[in-house]
Amino acid sequence: MVARVKSSLLLAGLPLILLPLLAVLQYRWIGEVSAAERDRLESSLRLASDHFASDFDSELARLSSNFQFRDGFPESGGPVVERYQNWSETSGYPRLIRNIYLLKANPDSEPEFNKVDLQSGELEPTPLPKELQNSRGRFRPGNIPVPSGDSMFLVTNIFRRGAQFPGARGDIRTRPPQEQDFARNPRFGRGRTGSGGPSLGGPPGPVGPPDGVFVIELDQDVILKDMVAGLVEKHFSTHDDTGYRIAVVSQGDTPRVLYSSGGEWKPEDLATPDLQVNVFGPPPPPPQNGPANNLAAPGNLGNPVNPGNRRNPRNRGGLNRIGFQGSLISQPWTLVAKHRAGSLERAVDQVRRRDLAASFGILVVLAAGLITVVISSQRAHTLGRLQMEFAAGVSHELRTPLAVIRSAAHNLLSGVVSDKEGIEQYAAIVQEEARRLSDMVEEVLLYSETQSGRKKYKLEPIDINEVIDRAITNISPSIDLDQCEFTTQIDPDLPPVKADTAGLTQCLQNLLNNAFKYGKNGDKAHIEVVGQRDPDGSEVRLSVIDQGPGIDPADQRHLFEPFYRGERVESNIPGNGLGLHLVKRIMQAQGGRVSFNPAQDKGACFTLHIPIAS
Repeated sequence: MVARVKSSLLLAGLPLILLPLLAVLQYRWIGEVSAAERDRLESSLRLASDHFASDFDSELARLSSNFQFRDGFPESGGPVVERYQNWSETSGYPRLIRNIYLLKANPDSEPEFNKVDLQSGELEPTPLPKELQNSRGRFRPGNIPVPSGDSMFLVTNIFRRGAQFPGARGDIRTRPPQEQDFARNPRFGRGRTGSGGPSLGGPPGPVGPPDGVFVIELDQDVILKDMVAGLVEKHFSTHDDTGYRIAVVSQGDTPRVLYSSGGEWKPEDLATPDLQVNVFGPPPPPPQNGPANNLAAPGNLGNPVNPGNRRNPRNRGGLNRIGFQGSLISQPWTLVAKHRAGSLERAVDQVRRRDLAASFGILVVLAAGLITVVISSQRAHTLGRLQMEFAAGVSHELRTPLAVIRSAAHNLLSGVVSDKEGIEQYAAIVQEEARRLSDMVEEVLLYSETQSGRKKYKLEPIDINEVIDRAITNISPSIDLDQCEFTTQIDPDLPPVKADTAGLTQCLQNLLNNAFKYGKNGDKAHIEVVGQRDPDGSEVRLSVIDQGPGIDPADQRHLFEPFYRGERVESNIPGNGLGLHLVKRIMQAQGGRVSFNPAQDKGACFTLHIPIAS
């Protein structure tokens, strides 16, 4: 049996040795998982930004292509209104267009700037908007003019006479605006080096003045509240709080947040985004945290001017990713994204810490389980040993009185004793041994009942003096009163206690028996019973004190364990190691407790703490 227990302990302890190795491997694995999760988040953020920009460009490109007039500059607003109505019926943003203007060149005077009445089609002369006054002739590759205010104008095409393009009908053709168109026409302004807007593609322009320019004024509120909000909901929305906060920022002298999907954007948030891509206009200044922590930096998400060159190699910060035929004049806009956790790095770190906590929590539970198994195995080993000792002790205790009874019965049956005095002596011996047998059987049955919880106690107010008298009376037949000296010190003002009479008597009886067996000093046992009220008045303390050799310190922590007997207990002293354990269980069932303290004169002092009856 011992070999089997040692083998089980070894098997249970082996996983404990492997747990540190498992913890190291799990730590490294979670680190790799976190790196993969970061790559996944970056990739999804790149993909969402690409889709956002593509959808945004597609809508404006569709608007631009709708107003491409192949038959020359319209002389009235009728064709413009017709195109507008067709577009508004099919567009997802029919309120996107605020006004439409026609800028027509005159050979001998200033150009005519007319506003198209979108209801009647009439042309209404109107002053050139201030946002366009400083923008004429400044469409130079690499930059877009920065007007004042929040108005947005879409310059879709330029009408020119005398141009010769393949497939032309007659001599009137249109194409996107070119720098030389404005630079060579003083009436439209003269271009300057280093200023202007992007070259938006198209065939090379011929020499000669343009005939007219088509300008669409866009509603910025519709772009922000409808178009941008819808695209953000489409490409960046999540079902929990693990997504991103999205903002559109106007990059003027002082950046302004035009749109936010949630929360307030502080200057430090704008300075350290997880994503920064220009929607249109020149590229924004690099973030303060540098390329290492910003996905929009070159080599990570891609250059904000041309993110990774994935959309169009010609993209230089304007709306030309999908063939947009025009120029957008406005303050430059930047799309900024920041994870709701504060940053993408922090979000990944939070997930990593959560996974580490969960994994190491599992390891801790596993280690606790293995330690519990080891402790349980050790306790089972100890319990098995105690049970074997108990079985041996009980067998010895039962065999002794049975042998005496059988011997007395044999002598009586054989006629060895025939006189009355001898028969009475033998009868007393049989009676005493039968009582010992009965006490042992009752003690074992009581242990079984307390372990299973079947034993019930009737708690009622009782007098402590009656319990003391009954306990002394019950143990009198089993001890030699000539070898025992009892002393009692009971406070006469003790109140009634709340306990079960038989149970409390059994506890006191067991303590007196132990004091008689183990507390002898010489040939006599000096036992003192002390009853007093505790200082706080909630219980009565009933102590049994002997003047014996005391209890070894190594045995004190095992006093109330079942089947335990001290290492130095003599083998001729009867007992099975259940007495003190039963005292503890009975007192706990009655709402009290038992304690041990060494006596002043090397003896032992066991105290019953009994609640006072209210």
